[in-house]
Amino acid sequence: MIVPMTHLAGLGSFRPDDDGLGWLVGEDTHVVPALGVSGRFVLDDPDGDLDAAAAVMRRLLALPAGFRERLTPFLWAYYRDTVETNGGQVALASPDQVWSQVRIGDELHVLQQDGAWYVDVESGCDWEPEHGLQVVLRDGDTLVKVGQYDGHLDHLGTDEVYPGAGHADDGSARPAWWRRLRPPGAPRRR
Repeated sequence: MIVPMTHLAGLGSFRPDDDGLGWLVGEDTHVVPALGVSGRFVLDDPDGDLDAAAAVMRRLLALPAGFRERLTPFLWAYYRDTVETNGGQVALASPDQVWSQVRIGDELHVLQQDGAWYVDVESGCDWEPEHGLQVVLRDGDTLVKVGQYDGHLDHLGTDEVYPGAGHADDGSARPAWWRRLRPPGAPRRR
């Protein structure tokens, strides 16, 4: 499929990706205060509703820098879970040290799945170099996942991380920090 060059108001031009994956890659770099990063948007579903995708991107860009601090408890929980499960390559004493070991990715993938739009950011962290870090926001402004990069847009179906918990829609089999991220009874959106 040949994807044409596209312009989205306020977001700039998007060109077909160089690898022939059918994605549209933003030509402009945007400062994303909420994640503390400058990055390019990558539209993984250029056949979808481009106005809806643009709205998701604008919502992410509008989030304040203070949103980044909302990630800290989830990063700390991911760090502690990894250390308890696999041992630690990095020794951190408190949550305020976690950001020194995190590298938020500069490709902000925007994609639609089951009617919802997501921003998926593949990142890195020193305590889990193999699986890295994934941060996902639904609709560009609702945090739905912080954890190892596994390609899932939420924590459901990630049996390889928390064995036996992949079928618990209410989150009861997930770690307590995950249940705070997605309250029990919240609708499952993928």
